[in-house]
Amino acid sequence: MMEPTREQLVILAEQLAETAAEEIDCEAVLSCVSAYLEIAEASKTLPPELDAVAQHLKVCPECLEEYQALVRALAPE
Repeated sequence: MMEPTREQLVILAEQLAETAAEEIDCEAVLSCVSAYLEIAEASKTLPPELDAVAQHLKVCPECLEEYQALVRALAPE
């Protein structure tokens, strides 16, 4: 088994520091990411039920990638 690199350990430590006591899973995030995007793009204050989405996007690279792909797909040309 390969030992993790220093960079990988730093990333893991940063993600652990961002982890909240209550987290939602990827499926829950992806089910409401379009609502999150709409509100975030309008620069409105997030309702409390979407705070967990923002938190999840901080610690989940896969969901963040999906979110960014949605942003790019909806961006005007």
